[in-house]
Amino acid sequence: LFHERRLAGLPVILVGESGVGKTFVLEMYSRLLNLKYSLCQGISADLVDFIRQVVTSVDLELPDDRRQDMLAKLGNPGLLGKELEEMWEFILVRCAEDVRRRIVGNLGALILSTIQNQPLLDDQILQGSASNFLSDACSNEDAVTTLARFFNLRSKPIFHRMLVHPGITDKLVEEFLDPIIALATDSRLQRIVFVVFFDEVNTASCLSLFKEVIIDHSYYGTPLPENIFFSAAINPYTAHDTSTSDANR
Repeated sequence: LFHERRLAGLPVILVGESGVGKTFVLEMYSRLLNLKYSLCQGISADLVDFIRQVVTSVDLELPDDRRQDMLAKLGNPGLLGKELEEMWEFILVRCAEDVRRRIVGNLGALILSTIQNQPLLDDQILQGSASNFLSDACSNEDAVTTLARFFNLRSKPIFHRMLVHPGITDKLVEEFLDPIIALATDSRLQRIVFVVFFDEVNTASCLSLFKEVIIDHSYYGTPLPENIFFSAAINPYTAHDTSTSDANR
């Protein structure tokens, strides 16, 4: 049902009590829609390929059995980030200074290129440390730390949920939507489908804006990107016994 309505350009509005799994279903649908665009796996593969090229092509003072052992580990799909860090640190201390500077700079270039080409990556964890690779002042410790941070990069969310309540204003909706729209309009992210879920939307005090966004698929009169799928949930009507004090709550 979700998929058919999305393909038809229609939103989904769910009705159900809290805790029945509305958010879970939509988040799972978001993952299924974007399953083939796993950025984290791509980063891991790029790092493994980089270390493999260093091990096979750089002049390292390594016994052949040690080199073969490293290559075998790099071929293991279950290679852990900690193992990669230890391997990288071992390489840095076993190569000449000019070689060390070159391979550290190459890794910095790989990181910066990846960040520039993948706008969904949340690169705040790097804290600008990748740029240090472009200078000769980068120490081995800094190089290992930055590789670890790069390995652990995660993508920005593609599923977004706002819990609506009477205190939600137009400005808060704008602050929530503007970053999502900016990502969705990026030409490099047109294959990504962003799923936006407004929970308990019936409690909103600015229903006109929600109606325009969810039903009309526009934002202050401007059409919204097609790769944003809007959904909402409302609580079911509950009849109150007018003879009790709860009726006035």
